[in-house]
Amino acid sequence: MLWLGFGGRSEFVASNGPYSPVVYVSGWLALLGLAAATVLTTGFFGSMMSNTAKRAIIRGGMRRGR
Repeated sequence: MLWLGFGGRSEFVASNGPYSPVVYVSGWLALLGLAAATVLTTGFFGSMMSNTAKRAIIRGGMRRGR
């Protein structure tokens, strides 16, 4: 969205290069945003799975009387 919002796509389509810094900066910002979203999503779901596994282990131990 950053790439589109700052005019990166319109300038990219309009010229054959070399491109202005607007295209490069907005493109890199968009790429960094996607990478950050991927890392944060993976971390969030990993912690949720870990917490679920811990609760299942605790529940299993309580059922066995430990």
